[in-house]
Amino acid sequence: MRGSGLLTVAHLVCAWTAALAAAPGPRFLVTAPEIIRPGGNVTIGVQLLEHSPSQVTVKAEVVKTAANRTVSVLEAEGVFEKGSFKTLTLPSLPLKSANEIYELRVTGRAQDEILFSNSTHLSFETKRMTVFIQTDKPLYKPKQEVKFRIVTLFADFKPCKTPLNILIKDPKSNLIQQWLSEQGDLGVVSKTFQLSSHPILGDWSIQVQVNVSISVFLGAMLK
Repeated sequence: MRGSGLLTVAHLVCAWTAALAAAPGPRFLVTAPEIIRPGGNVTIGVQLLEHSPSQVTVKAEVVKTAANRTVSVLEAEGVFEKGSFKTLTLPSLPLKSANEIYELRVTGRAQDEILFSNSTHLSFETKRMTVFIQTDKPLYKPKQEVKFRIVTLFADFKPCKTPLNILIKDPKSNLIQQWLSEQGDLGVVSKTFQLSSHPILGDWSIQVQVNVSISVFLGAMLK
């Protein structure tokens, strides 16, 4: 098999700085995602800079606009200290959420005074999970045992405990072996299968179906 599955994920963030008119420079730095996904958490980072108050209460809220109405769907609040960078994590967006207009609003207060208030549009992505497939070697020979494991993760890299259908197919797409509704510990399923003494040579595949909607293939070569 041609090695392990590999995924590179780029997190897009926007950064805000805020300053009062009389302040000599920026007082706050806020980082926030530009993407929201069902099942995924929204996490913002806040740093109080040199000219900020010693303590600021930050509230983050995700609102959606539908049928000319704005509704709050997620919110969280935390207290931040000057001189440190901390994060604030909102609850996860429900898995059945629709593709609507989402906006993240962040407000900072100190002593009942609004110090900053910013908002940004969030792009909605339906991808909720990623599937990794890893094999014990890149190349196999007849009669050898193939060991592999499958890891399913949500977009925020938390384990996804969901039933999997696992199919083994030869180069002619013949179904050699299958496991249905398999569910492992912490989103990990490990399996093995034995190659025959005269298997078809060429590229084999491991197919993983998640909720009958996601398929991941990993090439395998027998020589």
